Amino acid sequence: MSIGPKNKTHFIKNFLTLEAATWMKAAGTTGYLIYSFYTWKNEMLKARNKTPNHNYWIKIDNDAFRKEIGKHIHRETKTTALKKLAAAGLIELKLEPGSAYKVLKIGGLKQNEK
Repeated sequence: MSIGPKNKTHFIKNFLTLEAATWMKAAGTTGYLIYSFYTWKNEMLKARNKTPNHNYWIKIDNDAFRKEIGKHIHRETKTTALKKLAAAGLIELKLEPGSAYKVLKIGGLKQNEK
């Protein structure tokens, strides 16, 4: 018996509300949008590679951001937010010449931590 074709996975499995609020506190609304995009891409890679306890370097480029999130963020606003998040100790940044920033989330908060 077949139920039908599988739907595309378009949810974020480990979207932590307190962690999102921490990113928003550090970098404003742009920080929240970056958290949403990063977490979605990271969870998809975890599911595909079957590595639940591994965070990946995710490229935060404007074209993919606009396509997946549906929002356009000016490059200077995005850079400022990423630098604020790095200064707050939430992410690591990597920049290669001629490319967009790559982001790696550091650690994370549990839902019951304050």
